[in-house]
Amino acid sequence: MKNLRNLICAVLLFSSAFLMAEDKDCDAYRHSFRIGWGTAFSGKLMTDLSSRSSVPYYNNTYLQAIQGMTADEAHAYLTNYRIRSSSSTTVSSGHIFASYAYQFTPLVSFGVEADAVFLKNQFQMINGYGEHLKDPAISSLYHISLLPTVRFTYMRDGFISLYSSVGLGTTYSGYSSNLPSEWTEQSPANVGITANIALCGMNMHYHNWYAEAEVGLMATKMLLWPQSSHPILTSRLLSLAVGYRF
Repeated sequence: MKNLRNLICAVLLFSSAFLMAEDKDCDAYRHSFRIGWGTAFSGKLMTDLSSRSSVPYYNNTYLQAIQGMTADEAHAYLTNYRIRSSSSTTVSSGHIFASYAYQFTPLVSFGVEADAVFLKNQFQMINGYGEHLKDPAISSLYHISLLPTVRFTYMRDGFISLYSSVGLGTTYSGYSSNLPSEWTEQSPANVGITANIALCGMNMHYHNWYAEAEVGLMATKMLLWPQSSHPILTSRLLSLAVGYRF
């Protein structure tokens, strides 16, 4: 019985010392800012941009279409005819993000994160005479998200801590193109709901400065323009960030 009592006292003393150490660290660094970059290899996001970048003029049966036209009508038709003459090239900025967090307890912090991703799709075109157009077709798409976020730091050991987080917020999407289409003639804007989950993150800190790496998942469901509502299910699989705490 005495040994059991001593064991309980030892466990309580150890736990108290651990919590005091954690509380001290929490009190010393309540605020933190970070900036970072994440991957954006989203097939759905690429599909969304490519689907908007289709050439809107006429169809492949243009030779039959000019039958019965006058010379002037046929000339105007072939001059304004557009068809893709090269494969599309899509480039992405990746996810660029910045966030602020307040450490309420050693375990839990709350904050807000701003995230942006930009994509550009480009290809060459020819007209009905087979002449290459000087300017390529260029379409751009961007998503800007604002995400309130909660983080759980479940392990601290020296200069390293492990965490997971979840954020839920809104996304604004914009589109522009030098190709006239329903997207530019009506409304290129879209809004949606976004969730961002860091399944496992590692924080490496030294005094006020720190660096982070996390594996996660960002998903967006667009609410307007149903024909472009491709959920983004494979963004931000890997993110890297640097920050300052005080």
